[in-house]
Formats: sequence, C-alpha cells, structure tokens
Amino acid sequence: MAATIFYFGRKVNSNPWAVALGLALGGIFGNLSDRIFRSPGRLQGEVVDWIQIPHWPIFNIADTSVVSAAILITYLNWRNVSFSKGKGEE
Repeated sequence: MAATIFYFGRKVNSNPWAVALGLALGGIFGNLSDRIFRSPGRLQGEVVDWIQIPHWPIFNIADTSVVSAAILITYLNWRNVSFSKGKGEE
C-alpha cells in the first residue's frame, strides 16, 4: 500500500488528494513503527491502542489517520475531484 501511495503521490496536483494520501501514509507508518520497534521486535510488536471513548472501540492516532484517509478518498471519488491535471486541464 505504501509503495502504491509513493508511486501515485508523485502525480498528485490536488491538495485534497495530497492530504488524503498523506493521512493514509502517516497511518501506515504509525502502526508499522509500533510493529517494528515494540518488543519483542522484528515485526512482531503490538500496536498500542490508547484512546478510549465510551461505547467505542479503543484506537490510536494512526488508526484515526487511516480511517480519515479512507473517508476522504471516498468523498473525493464521489465528488469526482481530479487526482492530477491531465494535458489541457487547468
């Protein structure tokens, strides 16, 4: 997923799409860093979920970022917001 975002991220000319991809990438690397650096290490660590709201699952900032990115991407697709400017488009 991150490699795909890096590939297509170079083609983004839209601020909303850049924010959406940045949120997704931030969430990916936030959870991945927990997996890598928490004991016992080597991609076996546990992701720490620490935000608890009544009547809601426990989550963390990276989870919020991924979900926000998914919602924003869905909205941008629904509104047909251009990802990048093609030839002749302004």
